[in-house]
Amino acid sequence: MEHKLNSMKPKILVLTGVGLNCEEETFEAYKLAGAEPKLHHVNQIIGGNVDFENFSLIHFTGGFSFGDHLGAGKVLANRFRPVLDKLIRFKERGGYILGVCNGFQVLVSLGLLGGNSVSLIENTSGHYQVAWHRIKINPKSPIKYLVREEGYEFPIRHAEGRLVVSDSIKPKLENAQLLSMRYTDLNPNGSYLNCAGLCDESGQIIGMMPHPENFISPYNHPRWPHRDPNLEPDGLCFFKKLVQQIAM
Repeated sequence: MEHKLNSMKPKILVLTGVGLNCEEETFEAYKLAGAEPKLHHVNQIIGGNVDFENFSLIHFTGGFSFGDHLGAGKVLANRFRPVLDKLIRFKERGGYILGVCNGFQVLVSLGLLGGNSVSLIENTSGHYQVAWHRIKINPKSPIKYLVREEGYEFPIRHAEGRLVVSDSIKPKLENAQLLSMRYTDLNPNGSYLNCAGLCDESGQIIGMMPHPENFISPYNHPRWPHRDPNLEPDGLCFFKKLVQQIAM
């Protein structure tokens, strides 16, 4: 993609609007990680007013798009169907797509992760959950570029984060190591095999329920007085690894 060759800083498209509410933290995360983020309203994108070719990565942010009416992420996914082919071409030309929480739900609803054989449904607890959890990246997965030996600690904030997988696709997901992130302390939502995130075969499309953008400062952590303030926040480490990858 031409912009990767002509710019030292990868350009990141960050979605905003229609109930999404993590755009400011996400913008700051990419900025701190050495990228050049740009905020664009969902309506600008689906209206054809944003050229994907100007970007290296499209970030589907978390929140409650359209109030999660009809199910989490489903309305926004339907709004994006007219530009789905553009998203696929963007990826085929080397672009990356990351969906966090509501963004993950959108990518699954669009069929970009797991086709039509995976879903994100109501937590087994039956209610909205907020908690910090440890995750690890599968070192055999296509997103091994995000591996951190000690893993990451991120918060979750969702009511529909339970990944369910049809029997027909389980062998493919497992053999191709596409179950790319897993909870390592406990399974907070009942997801298949403790799965916290998925990727596609190329490693360019990633979906995850935990929020890395919510840990880019030492003071984001609820136990910050008891942690070494000189340690790099887990979320900032995550975004630096991601930016380094897309800048290659």
